[in-house]
Amino acid sequence: MEPTKLVVQGLDPRIPPLIRGWGIEELYPPQAEAIPFVLEGKNVVVAVPTASGKSLVAYIGLVQGALKGNKGLYIVPLKALAQEKYEELQSFEVLGLKVGMSVGDLDRIEEGFDAYDILVTTSEKADSLLRHRERWGSSLSVVVADEVHLIHDDHRGPTMEVLLARLRQLNPLVQIIALSATIRNAYEISGWLDAKLVESDWRPVELREGVYFQHKIIFPNGTEKKVPGEEHIPSLAKQIIDEGGQCLVFVGTRRSAEATAKNLAGTLGLGKGVRAEVAEEEEVGLHKKLRWCLERGVAFHHAGLDSRYRRIVETSFKAGDIKCISATPTLAAGINLPARRVIMRDLKRYDPMTGSSYLPVLYVKQACGRAGRPHLDPYGEAILMGRSEAEAEHLIELYILGESEDIISKLGREPVLRRHLLGLVASGACPSRNAIDDFISTTFYAHQREVWEMEEEMEKALDYLLDRGFIEEDGGEEEEVAGRLWATLFGKRTSDLYIDPITACNYREAMESGKEPAAMGILHALASSPDMIQLYITKKDLESLEERVALCEEELLLPVPEDPASYDQFLREFKTASLLHDWIEEMGEEELSKRYAVGPGDIRNRVETARWLLHAMEAMAGLFNHSVSSPIRAVARRMGYGVKEELLDLVRIRNVGRKRARTLWKAGYTTASSVKDAGPKEIAILPGFGIRIAEKITGKKMDGKETTEESHEKGQQRLTDF
Repeated sequence: MEPTKLVVQGLDPRIPPLIRGWGIEELYPPQAEAIPFVLEGKNVVVAVPTASGKSLVAYIGLVQGALKGNKGLYIVPLKALAQEKYEELQSFEVLGLKVGMSVGDLDRIEEGFDAYDILVTTSEKADSLLRHRERWGSSLSVVVADEVHLIHDDHRGPTMEVLLARLRQLNPLVQIIALSATIRNAYEISGWLDAKLVESDWRPVELREGVYFQHKIIFPNGTEKKVPGEEHIPSLAKQIIDEGGQCLVFVGTRRSAEATAKNLAGTLGLGKGVRAEVAEEEEVGLHKKLRWCLERGVAFHHAGLDSRYRRIVETSFKAGDIKCISATPTLAAGINLPARRVIMRDLKRYDPMTGSSYLPVLYVKQACGRAGRPHLDPYGEAILMGRSEAEAEHLIELYILGESEDIISKLGREPVLRRHLLGLVASGACPSRNAIDDFISTTFYAHQREVWEMEEEMEKALDYLLDRGFIEEDGGEEEEVAGRLWATLFGKRTSDLYIDPITACNYREAMESGKEPAAMGILHALASSPDMIQLYITKKDLESLEERVALCEEELLLPVPEDPASYDQFLREFKTASLLHDWIEEMGEEELSKRYAVGPGDIRNRVETARWLLHAMEAMAGLFNHSVSSPIRAVARRMGYGVKEELLDLVRIRNVGRKRARTLWKAGYTTASSVKDAGPKEIAILPGFGIRIAEKITGKKMDGKETTEESHEKGQQRLTDF
């Protein structure tokens, strides 16, 4: 199939010039097939390989609709993807459109968000918006569901599924544009959405897939490509870099990603790389290791990195300033970052319950699909690493010649249903058992199976919500009221806060314990939430954790369990609470990283989650125990900055983070006003400041004149500031 010129009947003539500004002069065949359906207002499922132009189809649908006065929503699975899509859609604002992004706290609704013509958000945020503003959902005319195949994901899938079913319930005429990887049962998703299916294996860059074994790449057609050199990964990387390409290496663990990058940086001899322009005094050992690699043209990428460093890696790779990245699956599932050669080194993962097993075919195909940069590479190569001749043959059959797994709904589990059924009842979407049955019948689960197959799980979920006071039911005999459901104030608050019902129950138990809430007790109640990702426990953790439990047990608002299974989970929660407590006690990131075996990104992710959960806990205090609101609020303020109470005034100064605030305090500057009254020369000599920062925070220049910059207005806004 040949590309088609950028002319489509019915396309608003203001759109093509902007698309040409991206260097696009022709439509790819899948785009040319899908866009006419989109312009006709039909639902469409576009199931094509990575880099085959799915996003452009979605953008045209959203912008075309917005130019006609129709509101659009772009749903993504990850915050990082939201930022990418938001920035690209902003190109169309020259047409007079307003493009917005909402990925913040799940229970907070930004003022004026419904004034946007196009809103980019995650599925969880969109679900929360619907719980608060049902009318907004019914006003949407075009909805894009990106990476819709993730419906099969245990964590994210049910929310995407319920969200799409709910949007179609609110507005049966809403246009759904679903974007998917190439999957075996895309026809099922299109059937569920009453959509036209555009399915293709076409790629703008030829993909050559093979298996590396004994210093050569074996391709399914019987051809081979020799790879000179003794070390496998460095040899594969050097070969493609010498040919003018870049390389991505996917490995199974963070430690492997770091070790692989260090090895590549030391052996490839790439010369000049990138210098990371960030404040060195804020660095931890992990970032210093990355900086060393970056300066040699190589990087590693995983969720343990601070977001600033992840952005440096991504932008430097796109610019061609670094030639090779070793990464964990966080990169494969997220940012659009193609390379000429993709190497899948680790194809197995270990599960404590099932042992070692090969990765899903869909995941490997998606990662391999990143091989080949349109307009830059003559081809893309995806290389799987075989450890024996037999395994090489198996990998070809499984991943190269085989098909990906079917996408299966994960909605039919009681923990998932518990959360979503509460949202449906509390929002008024399902005011009875019959209404719940009717709604479930519109889901992808019901499209694939019989609804009765989940009836037992639904009953368990409803019983949980009824027994614990989230919802109530009218058991009257009159047919028009029998089975009527409504949320209690407790249930409504839980739904609005977008927390798990178990989280809400734990909060209630903690607040009704009668104990005076100390910081550690509050943080343990928070860490016991299913909404918090708990840390893992190692054997060497046990002794120190149990010692700390003994010291803190009287402060805990929830009891220490006695049975071994529950106790193991309790220790994970307690370890997580301990990390958060050490953070607000100003333990440095370097020490936190060593003590808890986490990266800066992990610390920040948990701190951000803790801020949201502390806000929810404070809101719940209004229902059960007003007296605990103040202590919770105090911990929340400290959590945002990672400081003790005494530094809160100082960290509100712009350009002053936790380290500089402590330095100021030790020097005798204990309030924001005392800093402002000081001379910049006095501040500049303090460690970690200097003339430029001193002038900013005092509002004075070294010559005594006032600066024009507002220095005390906003302070540290995010954990990633300063």
